[in-house]
Amino acid sequence: MNPTNTPISSVARRVALLAVAMLAVVLAILSGAMSLAVEKSSREQRVMMASEKARSVADSVDGFDATARMMTDRAYRPFRQKFATTFDLDKAGGQLKSFGAPLNNDFAEVDLFSKTNGGVATIFMRKGDDFERISTSLKKENGDRAVGTNLARNHPAYPLMMEGKTYTGRAMLFGKPYMTHYEAVKDGGGAVVGILFIGFDLSDFQKSLDALVADARFFDSGGTYVIDPKASNEEAVFVSHPTAAGKKVLEVNPGAAKFLDQLRAGEEVFVMDAAALYNPSISEPWAAKQQAKAGSWWVVSEVSDTEAMASYWNTMYAFWGMLACATLVLGAGLFWLVRRNVSQPLAELTSAVTTVAQGDLTRPFSSQRTDEIGSLVREVESMRQRFLTMMRELRQASDSIGTASVEIATGNQDLSSRTEQTASNLEETAASMEELTSTVRNSADAARQANQLAASAAEIAARGGEVVAQVVTTMDEINHSSKKINDIIGVIDGIAFQTNILALNAAVEAARAGEQGRGFAVVAGEVRNLAQRSAQAAKEIKGLIGASVDRVEAGSKLVADAGNTMSEIVGSVQRVSDIIGEITAAAGEQSDGIGQVNTAVAQLDQMTQQNAALVEESAAAAESLKDQARRLAELISHFRTGDATGGAPSMAPTRAAAPVTAPNPVRASTAAPRAASSSPAPAARPAAKAPAAARATPAAAPASAAAPAQAEGEWESF
Repeated sequence: MNPTNTPISSVARRVALLAVAMLAVVLAILSGAMSLAVEKSSREQRVMMASEKARSVADSVDGFDATARMMTDRAYRPFRQKFATTFDLDKAGGQLKSFGAPLNNDFAEVDLFSKTNGGVATIFMRKGDDFERISTSLKKENGDRAVGTNLARNHPAYPLMMEGKTYTGRAMLFGKPYMTHYEAVKDGGGAVVGILFIGFDLSDFQKSLDALVADARFFDSGGTYVIDPKASNEEAVFVSHPTAAGKKVLEVNPGAAKFLDQLRAGEEVFVMDAAALYNPSISEPWAAKQQAKAGSWWVVSEVSDTEAMASYWNTMYAFWGMLACATLVLGAGLFWLVRRNVSQPLAELTSAVTTVAQGDLTRPFSSQRTDEIGSLVREVESMRQRFLTMMRELRQASDSIGTASVEIATGNQDLSSRTEQTASNLEETAASMEELTSTVRNSADAARQANQLAASAAEIAARGGEVVAQVVTTMDEINHSSKKINDIIGVIDGIAFQTNILALNAAVEAARAGEQGRGFAVVAGEVRNLAQRSAQAAKEIKGLIGASVDRVEAGSKLVADAGNTMSEIVGSVQRVSDIIGEITAAAGEQSDGIGQVNTAVAQLDQMTQQNAALVEESAAAAESLKDQARRLAELISHFRTGDATGGAPSMAPTRAAAPVTAPNPVRASTAAPRAASSSPAPAARPAAKAPAAARATPAAAPASAAAPAQAEGEWESF
């Protein structure tokens, strides 16, 4: 790309913009950090102000409460002294007595207390688990005495009264706030039978509290309110509020439950995201809570963060505006300085360098400046001189490269011819090795089959030997059984002989007996005849068994001889099988060895084909080198160096060598297909892929040829 066509970007503008941007970033970071710190400090001051005002209201509440409690305690003591220490309860008559006088509907003491102290007094009588007002100066909303009404069981004093204790605190009685004092009175047995009560109306105090709270405002829409939290959020009520005094908090704002939970976290609490309870239209409210010690009331200051921080943000906006103006002024001044001292000298240097880039190396240039720009001009002049020398040397080198490229092309052509002849010889060798591999493989297969047949014969002979061994065993068992039968016949013969003797003895005894033993003699004669026949039969059987035993012994000897003969046959067959197995193993090893030789030949064939492809690529590279040398000479001719040649190419045209290509493509070995059909020899696969490699490898030549174009672009963009 020609540098004269490149859009020129002003250094002064870029430096000024960069400096302004960096300055703006630094100032933004510093002002941001300072703004955050000041914002935090400002908000803390406003939170402290709201907390202090809430604390002031809480202290006033505590002061009013302490005063009211003290007045109640002082007024109760003389009122209590007007009654007996213990009371009597007449459950049947429904009367409570003091000093024996019934107190029901006796209003003298309670009215006297109201007249003297300005408060109210009540006497309660216990009825079961309730306390009924039997004498009181307390009036209901309609102006009647509250006689006959019961103390509410949810009243905070009720559980203490059941335990016989006292209670002093605030209470709402018929719509009015009172500071009250309750004391459980007992009978002589210590059982609670009633209550003495006095109270002072706190309506004036409530008005003072409302006025105090109304004065505690913040900015345009913020203010203060007082909450009685009670036992749960559902029971919490506003004690003092501009519009919701006496109402439950959740009735005014049902979504304030979370806010109330946050306020219960401690006596002094700050909630950034508060519920808008004072003014529903307030924006971004936060709240600061202080807890009054008396009654555990919450004094809450509600402030709009937008209003509280308005003055801060106005100040910060003005500050940021001044920073922006200062940054712009500094940037404009920096732009003017850089333009005058940097951009203009660089423009002059650019013009001089453009002359060199256009090919004119004869124009020197210099500068009298002593700064970095002056040093740059002098270095550029030194570069021009070195570049001029380099151009002259390049012209000489391009001539040498042209001559060498022609010689390289010629040598590559010769090498290609020899490589092709080598590939042809290797192809014939591979074919012969494939035939030898097939023959050895067939021999190995035949030996393997013979080995299998010999193994089968050995197995059959072994089974025959086992059968003969079983026959020998069976004949031995028969011989043994025959001998046992012979022994049994001997026993039978002995029994017959003894029976005959016994029969003779019986006949002798019968003869002695005379006429009386005649029948017995007949039986003895029959027994004797039977014994003689048994002995005769036993002799005949013994003779037959003896003959059988002799023949069995002869047969056993013959079978034993046959077993020995079969054992020798089995051994001979096994030896034959072992020999054939060795022959098979040797044939397999021979086949593997020839297969490895075939693989090596195929690999050598493949490498030869790759060499042929590399030779073709080298020839193409040599041709490309010659073209690049010519192109280099043309490029150098564009530069004016002041030589006598006038910038013309000095390299004489040389005769272009013919493109070197192989006369015929190197074919893959024909042994590979045959090997694939007979056995999965490893040599087949490399040989089959060789043509693809030979075709793919020369594709690198165009990449080399593209080098001149790249070089041209580099020279032009200099």
